[in-house]
Amino acid sequence: MSASPQSRLATILPVYHVSYRYPHHARRSGHDRLSEFIGEPLVLSPVMRVVGNTLLRLPAIAAARRSGNTAYSRNDFIMELQAGLHMLRHRRSIYHVLYGEKSYRYLGHMVGRNGNALIATFHQPPEVFPEHVANPAPLRRLTAAVAVAGNQVEMLEQYVGKGRVFVAPHGVDTDFFVPAATPKADGPMRLLCVGHHLRDFDMLATVMGEVLKNRRDAEFTLICFKRFVGEMHWGERVRWIRRLTDAEYVRHLQEADLLVLPLRTSTAVTVVLESMACGLPVVTTRGGIADYLDENSGVMVNVDDAPAMISAVLDLLSDDAGRARMGEAARRRALRFSWPGVAREMQAVYERVAEGLNGSGA
Repeated sequence: MSASPQSRLATILPVYHVSYRYPHHARRSGHDRLSEFIGEPLVLSPVMRVVGNTLLRLPAIAAARRSGNTAYSRNDFIMELQAGLHMLRHRRSIYHVLYGEKSYRYLGHMVGRNGNALIATFHQPPEVFPEHVANPAPLRRLTAAVAVAGNQVEMLEQYVGKGRVFVAPHGVDTDFFVPAATPKADGPMRLLCVGHHLRDFDMLATVMGEVLKNRRDAEFTLICFKRFVGEMHWGERVRWIRRLTDAEYVRHLQEADLLVLPLRTSTAVTVVLESMACGLPVVTTRGGIADYLDENSGVMVNVDDAPAMISAVLDLLSDDAGRARMGEAARRRALRFSWPGVAREMQAVYERVAEGLNGSGA
């Protein structure tokens, strides 16, 4: 799914995205997909790329080390510098950092210059936010912040200010992530766990052990590029896949019976949205993901409640009709978070930010 030039949403003011592409994301995943439907991504110029790798390499490394953001790199500094130069050449525009924890640190000093606004979307839940942003002071310079789940709002308001935090969901490509065209073939009950960020692998081990003991026809597939997952001794009916193509990834989602995802905490979770879009029921833990997953499309248990997750998995494995209904509901729910709809929600946020600029007379 990608918007045509004619169907891209218009904005009151020009909108430019300071973006980043995580290498482990599928090509059709990632919050940077927003730029295909609204706004315009800023691209690092060839000159800035060369300068960033030569004259500015050491200063950029030093700036990254001082940033206080765990994931902030010299490349992020160079991208912010590129965005700052762009802001000097443009007036009354909105600049949107799509991954605030990763890509934003210094650009706030440009807020208000030429009447430009700066907003950032944040993805980390409150419980781990300080691990990613040790120095939250730059957040106070933002014009506004965007949360992808409601459990972030109170935290972000402490840094950005009341009335300056908006909620706009993460999107999913519901044209690429689709249910299988044909019914699942007979065979073992296939359970998936995908990713590593905020996953509770201790709880996963407990859940897998009990499920495999009670269901001799069950098998787990763990999709994660982190080597430590493959080094764990999970058992003979547990398979580890470190890397796979986008087509293979979708096939695993389509052929699975359940996504089993113990989490320590959450906001939006990409694999949950993609599983739902493929019609795959989800069993996970409560958190910000409750903004996306409801009781019809999955089961949420309390954090650390392995017995409840085990019970939910075993119950669903024994209820073919219930799983089918849940899968259909999951697909319908996922359609609410398709990228065109998410872009319309961001369009409303941009309008609110533009109204603020008009009211300030900037």
